[in-house]
Amino acid sequence: MQRSPLFLAFLLALNLCFAPLPAATAPAPAEAVAATVITVEGEAFYEDSGAWQALALGQLLGAGDRVKTAEASSLHLVLADGSSLVLGSNSQATLESLGAGGAGSNTVIKLLKGMLNAMVEKLSSDAVFEVQTANAVAAVKGTDFEVAVGTDDTAVTVNEGTVQLGDAGRRRFEPVGPLQRRRFALNRMLAAETLSRRDASAFGERWQRARMFHQQRHELLKNLKAQNRERRKFIKELKKRRENREALRESWKDKPEDERKKRKR
Repeated sequence: MQRSPLFLAFLLALNLCFAPLPAATAPAPAEAVAATVITVEGEAFYEDSGAWQALALGQLLGAGDRVKTAEASSLHLVLADGSSLVLGSNSQATLESLGAGGAGSNTVIKLLKGMLNAMVEKLSSDAVFEVQTANAVAAVKGTDFEVAVGTDDTAVTVNEGTVQLGDAGRRRFEPVGPLQRRRFALNRMLAAETLSRRDASAFGERWQRARMFHQQRHELLKNLKAQNRERRKFIKELKKRRENREALRESWKDKPEDERKKRKR
């Protein structure tokens, strides 16, 4: 029996209405893209529900976690993509987002104060690795560099490779090459300068320690991952912090705009 075009159109519409929806892409498990605490020298802390807690070796940190170091202290983290971060004395940073280094990976570290050394593994062409400050952005694909935040400026010093330094509005980016330093200060991009002998020596000493931690990361990670009881505890804590942040974010959705802006500050 021949069906009328109108009847066939009705059947097609009915099928579309009751067709199963495409499955939502499940977010990666928190521990799959977590940063791992490899070394703590002195005192280092992470923020949990508004309170600062001491960091322990093997501790897992995820997107949204904030960390800080005390006077004469440093913190070494290894990221899921194999890169390393060393947070210097009296420094504070937020792990805005963390990726695994593959296609579409997105890692953003916000340096709030102090100094950060980063040793970034080679990334996919469309992957992102950035260190952001209040007034600048340092974007890389695979290099070794240092970012320091002053009162009104951001300084980037490069050990190997090239870093693109730009303003926070991303209107202009300029390259910083090996053993060069470039500053973004008072809304101005200053010219790149070659390190003086004295600065190069001080930078080399800082970098030697950071590089030592980076070279040891595979063995240290292996030993820490073998401590199953501690790792299970850190995974549980990591998931709880993420759940708390998501709940807090939901609770602020219905707040007036001016209150949301105050919270961001």
